Amino acid sequence: MDKKNIKIKVIEHSNCDCETLTNVIGEISKNQRDLRYEEENVSVKIFINEEIVIKKTHSDYDLTLIFNENKKTSSLYKIKSPEINFNVEVDTIFLEKSKRGFIIKYNLTINKEYAGLFEIYLRWE
Repeated sequence: MDKKNIKIKVIEHSNCDCETLTNVIGEISKNQRDLRYEEENVSVKIFINEEIVIKKTHSDYDLTLIFNENKKTSSLYKIKSPEINFNVEVDTIFLEKSKRGFIIKYNLTINKEYAGLFEIYLRWE
């Protein structure tokens, strides 16, 4: 699969009014459905189809989030040592895709405990 380098800007908001801004160089597939980049020792892979899947891999954990507008999806948050798996539920409130990015607003529950409302704004050029 052919890939090209792109500039990626990610803004993440959490329920504690915290905001994280990330500007990185990443890769995108020719069909613009697969993105990859690194942020603070975390490998991020994003797959864009009808739903959006974000996979984050760190030396300590693996986290998969699945977004499908107006639907609840389930996945796992895997802690590597000690080996512990947490059930993750994502309730996607809003999902908007454009030619060069997306916006997602979602509620996150980890092991049946509400973690909060989160927003992701991602753009590439």
